[in-house]
Amino acid sequence: MAAVMYGATGDNQLIELRETLYERELDLQDFLSRHPALLAGDQMNPVDPRLFVLVSAEAGIAVVEGGAPYFSLDHLFIDQDGIPTLVEVKRSSDLRVRREVVGQMLEYAANACAYWNVGRLRSIFEARCLKTGISPDDELGKLHLEPTLDADGFWEKVAQNLGQERLRLVFVADKFTPETQRIIEFLNGQMQKTEVYAVEVRQFTGGGMRTLAPRVLNPSVLQTDRRAAASGSRDEAWTQDRFYVALPEHAGAQAEPVFRQIQEWADAQQHVVTLFGRGKDDGSMIFAYQRPGSSVKESTVFLTLWTYGRAEVDFEYLRYHPAFERDEAREELRRRIVTDSTLTIDANRIGKRPPIHWIALQDPANMRVLLGALDWVVLQLEP
Repeated sequence: MAAVMYGATGDNQLIELRETLYERELDLQDFLSRHPALLAGDQMNPVDPRLFVLVSAEAGIAVVEGGAPYFSLDHLFIDQDGIPTLVEVKRSSDLRVRREVVGQMLEYAANACAYWNVGRLRSIFEARCLKTGISPDDELGKLHLEPTLDADGFWEKVAQNLGQERLRLVFVADKFTPETQRIIEFLNGQMQKTEVYAVEVRQFTGGGMRTLAPRVLNPSVLQTDRRAAASGSRDEAWTQDRFYVALPEHAGAQAEPVFRQIQEWADAQQHVVTLFGRGKDDGSMIFAYQRPGSSVKESTVFLTLWTYGRAEVDFEYLRYHPAFERDEAREELRRRIVTDSTLTIDANRIGKRPPIHWIALQDPANMRVLLGALDWVVLQLEP
């Protein structure tokens, strides 16, 4: 029997609204495009409600660097923290909602992290805004960003989240089976940096009225957010002690001596400073060259270690220093890392932050090559 709710008119009359399936999947997609609030961001995080703006419907995803779109994601949104939010919509009558769409979403996420270009995403977003007569700045204003954060800074946050593979995956349907809901809850529990949600948007119609009722189904996410907010850990600054407590928990005990060797190298450099990032779940240890007489804010970041066990070579930041603004200089750094080692960095990644997993650095030869390349970086950065 269909569920029923009642709407009240201005003269206190009640109108019976019965649950109705969407005639077309496109109807629900159109509602989401025009009304991101249907994603129920306040239910995803009641303490710090998520706000969303649409980047693009039918967002293309390539499977090779610089390639044409191969996949088409139903919707790409971003929230106030610059977290890309991938949304797939399916009606409950579509039998693929249980298995196929889950595998499809994971394939989208994996390739999006690898091949999405943030500059291109920004262009798509701004083109969409201008086409609909909305200022891109006004659209971002719906996210209630900090006054000191301009559009460039916000899109840099988007780039950082993509580089760190920090996403939000949202499955939207008019109704989920318990089996599908369980799959989504399991995925959310297993993923460290990516949130996974099932959002049910039920439709009720009657008397010429239509009501949509969004609801986040996986309560484990809500409990995690409440615990994090209660402990005050959402933007807590990381320290060296906290970093090395979290590292073995996230990456395994054998990662610690590997990263400590890199830190010992940094500590021995006269003008290399060690900084720490902020974050709820993932900690970062950042190495930067600080020119004599300059402030820490003016330092040049060249390597970042993460508690989930990856070292990022920060070509993206190095390219703003005169010594590395030319592609040839960054290509030389890449060549020094990959030559005489089993470390791999694609030539098309010298403007980004390619990762090296700690396991690869257990090999003494690989570690020796990396530290030698970093010695060379410091020499280039010296005035």
